[in-house]
Amino acid sequence: MADVVYRKKILSIDDNREIADFLRPKFEEAGYDFDAAYNGPEGLARMKSYKPDLVLLDIMMPIIDGFEVLKRAKADDEIKGIPIVMLTAKHQRVDVLRALQLGAKDYLVKPMNIPRILEKVGKVLVD
Repeated sequence: MADVVYRKKILSIDDNREIADFLRPKFEEAGYDFDAAYNGPEGLARMKSYKPDLVLLDIMMPIIDGFEVLKRAKADDEIKGIPIVMLTAKHQRVDVLRALQLGAKDYLVKPMNIPRILEKVGKVLVD
């Protein structure tokens, strides 16, 4: 009987579907399972059902923004332990500080540098 290998699960929460379409093959090639949600409420629900090992979270989204998703996730006992890395076009220092204060593990700025994203994700997953 072959050993079952657990692949770490990554969830992208970003209202731009092209982001997930771009990231999915990169993460799958790197050995991760990958899923996506396209707004804040869907992302929070998907965190509970998919149980990702890490979330990549955009800030600028309709319905509820990434800061509110982060705040709600960290207040929810069921999902508060899931590490969240912000992946956003917002690059102001105030945004970075706010995300880190709300509990984000790291903060990456678009445009995306895939090797850097994979490096940061790997680092957060082993911490």
